[in-house]
Amino acid sequence: MDFEDFDFNLIEDCNSCRENLQLKYDQRCKSLKRDGKIYIYPEQEKYARKILDAFKRNIFICTFIAPVQWGKTGVTISLIHQCVTDTNLFFNPKHIYVITGLNDNEWKIQTQRRMLKEFRTNVYHLSDLYSLNISDAEDSIIIIDECQIANSTHQTIRKMLVRNGINSLEDLKDRNIRIVQTSATPDNVLVDCIDYHSTEHFACIVDIKNNNKCSYKFFTDISDDNLKESMDLSIQTNIDELFRDILSFKKARWHIIRIPGNCKGENITIDNIIETSNKYNCDVKYHMIGTSIDDVLSPEEVIVKRPYSGKHTLIIVKNKWRASKSIPDKYIGVVHDRFTNVKVNYASEVQSLAGRMIGHGKMKQKIKPIIYCNKICIDEYINLFNNGFDFNNTPTWKKLNKKTYINKNLDNILN
Repeated sequence: MDFEDFDFNLIEDCNSCRENLQLKYDQRCKSLKRDGKIYIYPEQEKYARKILDAFKRNIFICTFIAPVQWGKTGVTISLIHQCVTDTNLFFNPKHIYVITGLNDNEWKIQTQRRMLKEFRTNVYHLSDLYSLNISDAEDSIIIIDECQIANSTHQTIRKMLVRNGINSLEDLKDRNIRIVQTSATPDNVLVDCIDYHSTEHFACIVDIKNNNKCSYKFFTDISDDNLKESMDLSIQTNIDELFRDILSFKKARWHIIRIPGNCKGENITIDNIIETSNKYNCDVKYHMIGTSIDDVLSPEEVIVKRPYSGKHTLIIVKNKWRASKSIPDKYIGVVHDRFTNVKVNYASEVQSLAGRMIGHGKMKQKIKPIIYCNKICIDEYINLFNNGFDFNNTPTWKKLNKKTYINKNLDNILN
């Protein structure tokens, strides 16, 4: 279906387009159902409906907050569907945009695959935003996924908005443009939104406390024995402790180790891992920029099965497997996030390896992964969901305080 074939000034064409999009959506649902899959879950529809209801209350900025690996993309897809088929509010389907500050082509490809094909060309990641022209957008929705990325006033998202004439809430109202921000860790974006009145901004937060009937597993579902504090792996005694956990798994599994960013700590850690792996006849592979676990398959496809060598296999990770990536955990043994003596970025820690171990369908096996991480970050993340992301009542959560693209006083900041 080509949206250019419709004149959206005509009620008949608007209705015809809605009917066509509903038909396409129903076909996608039925096709996936035949394969034993579900396109959009009821919980995702529910939260999308809450956001649409906010639009109907004349709210132009919404922030959707869901725990790591909960399924934000499903809410995005459901929201788009509900908006472009709604008969009370008009949204121009030509002007639906899904963007992110992530410079990640995998995110773009995965998001496009989930969308109806009519909307796939309007999915943009960081590199696309430099030339994105939405200056004529009206009756529009801009969904900003992983809104904690590249969100400062001098960064790409803000520059794109300003270049396209979107400087303030009034600009959104004048052109009937709604912004929806999604993240598991919105931090400074949500802080900036506190300055908006409840009639201007709506925070839609997943209620994790009523999660009993859901397949989703949260950090609260991890036993104390399986959640441990990250160690300095440049120290051999800590490596020895790590390998005791690795070797506690009787059958071969994948073990993911994120190394520190400084050269000295990185090199010593890698040397320790290799030396000890050789001692216990374990394999070592690398998942970094310029290296991959397999020449053909993606890392996520490789680890869905036991290590093909039949040995415990350690994957040394750097600058990979952070926000938005899902890792199957059936054959994961130990994951160890990097140890650091410097200030910890709480949001990054939550979105890192520990965050990849929770989600829908996780923790099904009897012997579950052992997770090493900065535990205070996880504890405080749980507290945020318990108190509705009230940062004032979670003072130990170390959030970013930089002004963002959504700051209400942005005109003054830019001047």
